[in-house]
Amino acid sequence: MTNLYNSEYRQIGFELGKEGLFKVYAIGEAFEENSFDYAWIINAATSEKVWETLVEQSEHAGGAIKNRVWNETINLKPGTYWVYYIMDDSHSPHSFNSNPPYDIYFYGITLTGVPGHYDPKSVKVFRAQKVKPF
Repeated sequence: MTNLYNSEYRQIGFELGKEGLFKVYAIGEAFEENSFDYAWIINAATSEKVWETLVEQSEHAGGAIKNRVWNETINLKPGTYWVYYIMDDSHSPHSFNSNPPYDIYFYGITLTGVPGHYDPKSVKVFRAQKVKPF
């Protein structure tokens, strides 16, 4: 999820057939204990948060001090997952209000499988069923 705009909220789902290791690379905006542009991943079946952009687990991403980067490897079990990213009303790749991070093209969140530690064929797009009212 990159190429984000101010005040945007995105959600993408995926289904994982086999356990695997995944690299999470996220760039956002946070300062002190507050996050402004951030991401999280939840298990769709349990609503359990399995990863999030915690300020204390980030590093400076270059440019303004509020630019933060998360670069972690996580283990995901088989199941369905939702990935979320939310933006505030300023400081996006389309109108940074202060110096941008070094890696502006990856502002947002990118989730990739670790080669040799996941099965690419086990990853599928997940779309929740639409429920029709009676």
